[in-house]
Amino acid sequence: MALPFRKDLEKYKDLDEDELLGNLSETELKQLETVLDDLDPENALLPAGFRQKNQTSKSTTGPFDREHLLSYLEKEALEHKDREDYVPYTGEKKDVVKGEKILPVFDEPPNPTNVEESLKRTKENDAHLVEVNLNNIKAFAEMLKVNKTLKSLNVESNFITGVGILALIDALRDNETLAELKIDNQRQQLGTAVELEMAKMLEENTNILKFGYQFTQQGPRTRAANAITKNNDLVRKRRVEGDHQ
Repeated sequence: MALPFRKDLEKYKDLDEDELLGNLSETELKQLETVLDDLDPENALLPAGFRQKNQTSKSTTGPFDREHLLSYLEKEALEHKDREDYVPYTGEKKDVVKGEKILPVFDEPPNPTNVEESLKRTKENDAHLVEVNLNNIKAFAEMLKVNKTLKSLNVESNFITGVGILALIDALRDNETLAELKIDNQRQQLGTAVELEMAKMLEENTNILKFGYQFTQQGPRTRAANAITKNNDLVRKRRVEGDHQ
């Protein structure tokens, strides 16, 4: 049995929508547009090519005429007054300003660290050597692979390239004692690839509690911050468990 409302819809089956719209006045078309906006504000029911509304109320000027358009633009350009320069051109040539090479300026005092002695004590796993400051000194990563006592390493404000930083990061995979690493303010930016490796290392390393570096990319910055938080939480958990034993 057919439903009542389906019978009512039958009379609209062969309706000519174009003819119906053509008979509407401008006011009625505006009213219809308002109703449709309420029913479908995103015009999702319309094909993509019909979703943009008319942006102008100007009447049509006729078919496109390329020559007429070019003549109009030329006439507009000739009649338009030129803009006056803020600094009048005199024809005088100026010397080209050459860029000055800027060298890094380190505000910190000279580093008194004896590199050879520090290396010797590091390789010998001197139990009294818990901190080495290589700030403003050429640094390397081999000792991190063998040292078991160093807890803090500062190589800030140096000339270490991305390759050098990656070497440090790679060395920390074999190091389980370093808790603080500062590598910020190198002469050149390290780049996204290096920052991603930093974040990955921190996620895999459970010992580093402080990491001194200003990330330029949001992704690695967030991952590194979460990793450092995780490591500090692990330290607090171990401390609590130790107190209960």
